[in-house]
Amino acid sequence: MEQRVQTVYRFGPFRLETSEYRLLRDGEAVSLPHKAFEVLLALVESRGRVVLKEDLLKRVWPETFVEEANLAVAVSQLRKVLGDVQNGDHHYIETVRSIGYRFLAPVRVIESPEINAQTAAIPDISVAVPPENLSPKAGGGMRLWRAPLISGIVVATLALLFGFNVGSWRDRLLSRGGPPHIESIAVLPLENLSRDPAQEYFADGMTEALITDLGKIGALRVISRTSVMRYRGTKKPVPEIAGELNVDAVVEGSVERFGDRVRITANLIHARTDRHLWAESYERDLRDMLALQTDVARAIAQEIQIKLTPQQKARLASAPPTDPAAYQLYVNGRNHLETWTDSGIRVAMDYFERAIQKDPSSAIAYAGRAEAAVRAGETAAKARAAALSALQADDELSEAHAVMGLVRFRYDWDWEGAESEFRRAIELDPNSTVAHHYYSHNLEVMGRTEEALVESKRWIELDPFSPAAYEHLGWQYVGLRRYDEGIQILRKALQLDPNFQEAIHSLALAYLQKGMVGEAIAQLRRAIDLSPHDARNLGALGHAYALSGRRDEAGKILKELKESSNVLWNVLWVAEVYAALGDKDHAFECLEKAYRDRHFTFEFLKYEPYWESLRSDPRFKDLLRRIGLPQ
Repeated sequence: MEQRVQTVYRFGPFRLETSEYRLLRDGEAVSLPHKAFEVLLALVESRGRVVLKEDLLKRVWPETFVEEANLAVAVSQLRKVLGDVQNGDHHYIETVRSIGYRFLAPVRVIESPEINAQTAAIPDISVAVPPENLSPKAGGGMRLWRAPLISGIVVATLALLFGFNVGSWRDRLLSRGGPPHIESIAVLPLENLSRDPAQEYFADGMTEALITDLGKIGALRVISRTSVMRYRGTKKPVPEIAGELNVDAVVEGSVERFGDRVRITANLIHARTDRHLWAESYERDLRDMLALQTDVARAIAQEIQIKLTPQQKARLASAPPTDPAAYQLYVNGRNHLETWTDSGIRVAMDYFERAIQKDPSSAIAYAGRAEAAVRAGETAAKARAAALSALQADDELSEAHAVMGLVRFRYDWDWEGAESEFRRAIELDPNSTVAHHYYSHNLEVMGRTEEALVESKRWIELDPFSPAAYEHLGWQYVGLRRYDEGIQILRKALQLDPNFQEAIHSLALAYLQKGMVGEAIAQLRRAIDLSPHDARNLGALGHAYALSGRRDEAGKILKELKESSNVLWNVLWVAEVYAALGDKDHAFECLEKAYRDRHFTFEFLKYEPYWESLRSDPRFKDLLRRIGLPQ
């Protein structure tokens, strides 16, 4: 038999077997790309000494010219597998800036003879065979019964491995036959390699762009940026993150901006097995940074063998040049818009307007401006103008169709026209949380409540750590008079963000409808403390006071709302207090004003439980008829 000496290196819980090109952690094989293994071996062999980058490149890629980014990808893969960073310090691989890397951990070297190296890659599955002297017959008789016995034991062992997936053997064996089946993916925040804190927003923007491009692939569920950003700088292993996000694969990587160039490295990791499937580095001119992200998205789709439609291929074919500063302003605006606060909306609007000034052709900036205009209660003309500009700049932009649907829904009460726009937005980007959110509203007011709930639950699937997504679903349950379900979901929203005043308001409304007036009042006071200028909370508190018999206090709130400098904006909440006090004539007078001015949220008149005391009045049914809602 062929016999050779195998060198084994042991460090921490790891065992590195050179002849088998295998790394084990506590006896379990660790999946590692071949090039990353070569880098690790070079570093371990030179432990304690700095290995120059150029020496590593020559050793690991001797026949090919590659850039340092390939080495950075390999080192990143190693650090992830080794769990290198602990409490902010590297325990295994140290970066010597601009020079190379050093292996830090103590290493023990073991040399042992290895027999028949050709069989080294075959897993050793041992079975117990009865001793020779226990067989009923010697010689040939022994073989007659031993062969079926061994076969039976092997079959039983394989059945155990595959049936119960012992030690993840089934996953390991099957994963070698081809790429694993991937239907869902999360892009973790790209690491800012520049180490310049001012560039963190740029890294976030690149993360957003990659998520957006992957979202255009209909066969993939892609987690929204608001949920993945919580993992910035996390030390959690990939399988744990993937389990929390309920995805099959994770993309991680880094971005570096230098002068007028940008470089991105990306790794695709199979979540369940922690297996690195693909890694690549790309570099482009800064104005082509969005095209760079489409390159990455296409490569990932190819790697996991996702079949793209001709339309999806076209959308991922190229991206127009963009002004980096304008795009960064857009990302900042999006960040503030997703806080779901009045102050956040105002700041977002300013960012979107500055982005438009920088780049008047930016369709996404116009789309953001249109959404902010609607949510701020601006005039239909302003919101529609921004939405039209977005569509004129890029008719293939999902966000542009989503906000045009929002304009038709909120200002025009054109339910069919709005649905057409929302469906087009989802066709262009099936993972658009904006489109699914607002489409659920449209379905809701049309009376298609089960479809509306499906869209809301889809938002949660795409953004599982968004308090806004849970608040929205909880608010829908309250509107459907399913109060207990609503309370459960709203409490989940508040677990994610205890100060999310939208969820606090909706929870108070659920308590109010269940007759838990004291609890409702306590929640509304808390919401007012968090957002003192939100007249909706004040109106709801007046409503609660009226229902609890505290009519004088309800009257004081009514007076405060009517004397506000923003009385036109408050008219719907004034109507709510009048309705709770039993003053129907004044309530309908205010509702007529809200109808005339296309008041914010007036379209939910049929749906929200504020108006229970008015529903039997013919004037209420007439209002529903005039805005085209089902009776």
